[in-house]
Amino acid sequence: MPTRLKKKIYYEDVGSAKIKKCYGVIAMVDALGTRNYSLDECINFLEKRQELIQRSFQRWEVASSHAKESKNNSKKKIHFLSFADTLIVAIEMLEFSSKSDKIKFPSGNLEADSLFYGMWLERLSWVMGDLLRDGLIEKIVFRGAISVGEYLFDRESKSILGPTMNDVANWYEAFDCNGIILTPHASLIIEYLATKRKYFDSIIKTEIPFKNNTTKECYVVNWPNSFCRGDYSDENIKKATNTFLSSLTQLTIPSGAEDRYKVAQSFFNEVISNKKMNKKS
Repeated sequence: MPTRLKKKIYYEDVGSAKIKKCYGVIAMVDALGTRNYSLDECINFLEKRQELIQRSFQRWEVASSHAKESKNNSKKKIHFLSFADTLIVAIEMLEFSSKSDKIKFPSGNLEADSLFYGMWLERLSWVMGDLLRDGLIEKIVFRGAISVGEYLFDRESKSILGPTMNDVANWYEAFDCNGIILTPHASLIIEYLATKRKYFDSIIKTEIPFKNNTTKECYVVNWPNSFCRGDYSDENIKKATNTFLSSLTQLTIPSGAEDRYKVAQSFFNEVISNKKMNKKS
């Protein structure tokens, strides 16, 4: 099992900043279609985004409270950072304990480490799926990526830097439709767990169109599940579908951006169809 680190947090002085070395999960999303907003539209967007952040924090509290209070499976710190139309969500899974220490995690046990990563990837994906759903209802289309690994957190400027931040930044703008993909690094963890017959409802594999006119099979956040709230009865599917389609019809679709909404509708239908087939089998 992963080694428990000391409770003492190490901050390394870099100029006037206090930098904390962490190991965790990071999601980075931006809102599509905001570049041509008027000032009033920007104000409305910022107010709505703040409401969505508050809801996401509350859901995170619920999601993390489901974790058993043990040395490796306790409630984790979460940070919501924003700039312009971009939102960063980071979960601190582990911290460095002293200046000379290197990270004491992973433990070297591949299955135990992967389960630990996967657990927090799944919980963050659940929260982000609800963010995508609520965003569509509020006429905000989010697109982004999730990764896991080392990063630095500056507690004074509220900045995040490091390899994991670079990984997620390299992928969050790679495709042009709503949704959140797991980076190849994070996907390897989910792929490994799939070989152990460990699956997560909040993460699913599907074809995603990328900006270079190619499609790739990726692990993504299963946001249609958030519309259904895990209930795939015929009555609830009908209700969830009506809510989703109603959200799409409220969006302003610029010329040339039609495909991104067709992809969203196809993905929603794919998830619903698969769940119906699984119920019959």
